[in-house]
Amino acid sequence: MAFENFKRKIALNYLEKKGSAYSPLLFNFLTNDFAFGTTSAKYLEYYCQVAPVGDAINKIASETSCVALFPYAKAEKESRIALTNSPFVKTFRKPNFKQTGIDFKQEGFIHYLATGNNYIYLSGVLSADKRSVYQSPLEVYNLRPDYITPVQDMSGYPEYYLYNPNGKQKCFHKSYINNINGQLIEAYVEDDGFGVLLHWKEPSNNQLFSMLYGDSPLQNVEIEINQYLEASIHNANLLKNGLSSKMLFTPKDGSNPPNQDQLDKIRDYLKSAYSGFNNAGKNLLIGMPFDVKPLDINLKDMDFEKLMRRMRVAIYNKLNIPLPMVEGEFTSNTNMKEANLNFYDKAVLPLLSKYCEYYYCFVYSNFYKDDGVFEIGFEESSIPALQPRLFDTVKVLQAAKIATSNELREFIGLGRCGVGGDALYVDGNQVAVAGDENMSDTIGIPAGMVNMPDEDEENDELDEEEQETLEGDETEFEEDDESEEKAMGINLKPTDTMARNAARGLELRKKYGRGGTEVGVARAVQLRSRENLTPKTIGRMVSYFARHGVNEGKNKKPNGEPSNHYIAWLLWGGDSGRSWANSKWKQIQNSRMKTKETEKDILTKLLNTTLDIKGNRVYSDEEVEKLVNEH
Repeated sequence: MAFENFKRKIALNYLEKKGSAYSPLLFNFLTNDFAFGTTSAKYLEYYCQVAPVGDAINKIASETSCVALFPYAKAEKESRIALTNSPFVKTFRKPNFKQTGIDFKQEGFIHYLATGNNYIYLSGVLSADKRSVYQSPLEVYNLRPDYITPVQDMSGYPEYYLYNPNGKQKCFHKSYINNINGQLIEAYVEDDGFGVLLHWKEPSNNQLFSMLYGDSPLQNVEIEINQYLEASIHNANLLKNGLSSKMLFTPKDGSNPPNQDQLDKIRDYLKSAYSGFNNAGKNLLIGMPFDVKPLDINLKDMDFEKLMRRMRVAIYNKLNIPLPMVEGEFTSNTNMKEANLNFYDKAVLPLLSKYCEYYYCFVYSNFYKDDGVFEIGFEESSIPALQPRLFDTVKVLQAAKIATSNELREFIGLGRCGVGGDALYVDGNQVAVAGDENMSDTIGIPAGMVNMPDEDEENDELDEEEQETLEGDETEFEEDDESEEKAMGINLKPTDTMARNAARGLELRKKYGRGGTEVGVARAVQLRSRENLTPKTIGRMVSYFARHGVNEGKNKKPNGEPSNHYIAWLLWGGDSGRSWANSKWKQIQNSRMKTKETEKDILTKLLNTTLDIKGNRVYSDEEVEKLVNEH
């Protein structure tokens, strides 16, 4: 009765707000009996009761949930930077006090794959007046789809969501609020709290409820699922009730044969009491003088294996599970590798892409501060199951001699190597057919030694105001990675002052909508989070400050607003960033000189001690000197 009063109160409240033109569907839906999430409950039962469904969904959800997801910001050229210390990463690594990040993702994927719907509750995000997002989520939960009922308005979209876990009712009504970045958005706000409900759903073809529910992936194999269930229940009841054979009933000698009316009653009785999979195996009891004769005594009645196998195949195919992974008869030593790759290509990676896109558009963009992030993503090279394919691709590129060692190492997620890693070596008999002006990449010259055009040179025709905003693609430096930094023993972590300057630059750029480029924004994000920088990045900072230091003093416009140069200068760490970068670059150069001298000594010693089979030196002193200098 309390729940009925609750429904009626909500219905009348919304009817009063909307007036007589409000959809009668809402009133009927709320004031009459209804079951929460009836359709979702059915599909969750399939997940729990039907072995192929549960097996397939668990396999997809467990593999997908183990992939690490990160927000990415723009970096130099076409690359991107993973913000591993982002508040988003910290929240979803431990989303609530009951679950780890993997458990949370797996639960959400199970809900989505079984029902086509995933409901996400973000707690503690709203301000006291519930008109804006006050902070990023304190905790995040998946809500069970079978406990939730969306109620549509006249346009067909949800007016609000009713959540009924174990008789405890909660309502999330539609409202317009400002997100954390000040943009007006539509959200479903908790009536008696400060949380928000999000609904990630599969696209629906149901014209009546397409805006309310997502279509379950199991919808197209529902007949097969029910057949599998019925066959399983039939076999279980045969075993439970004792296997009985088919019987022939004939009137006993001397008894009057039954008339047609009696035969009809017997047929109806047998149909109701002994037909169907629930009555399989029951012993017959008929109160008439009949002789009972067995027609066969074998296990034919339990021969449902072919039917169940066909149903399993249909279910696995619908959920994109390759048969060699689940059905032994399709498995061989040669097809498992291909089956595993197909599983990721058709089931795991598309689901991950959908998940990342939804969380970027509706979670990160609305509930986390704008810090240059342009996507939520993952690295395929971090997925163990896909690494064999990556290595096969590397072998092809290596054989074709169209990529450097460092490019290939980055492709498979490894660190860059030192000397020679950026050189592209080809066979001596390979020559250029066309007249390429820049032949350095084809004759073994390291990419870092090539003078690339500065972006300032490419934009000489821009006016002075536009010229100030271009950090550009700075003069190329030798591309050494973090391994070189560790070998040098140099601390390349930005200072607190640099981090504050970068944060101030991001604030001013957001406020005035100008100053700096995407390269500068990406650099500011790095500095603000105080991530360890690479020697290559230090070189780019030195190049930037050297080229743009001529604009010192141009910090304000005539109207008193900060200039584009000042904002861009702060994005790169400001004055403290320039002095720090110059100091670190000197340390790096000194360390490199020592490394080169050490390598020269080692090579000289190696050549001097190289002997032929008679024990004589292979190289003379002049040849050794020449080879060392050439290297």
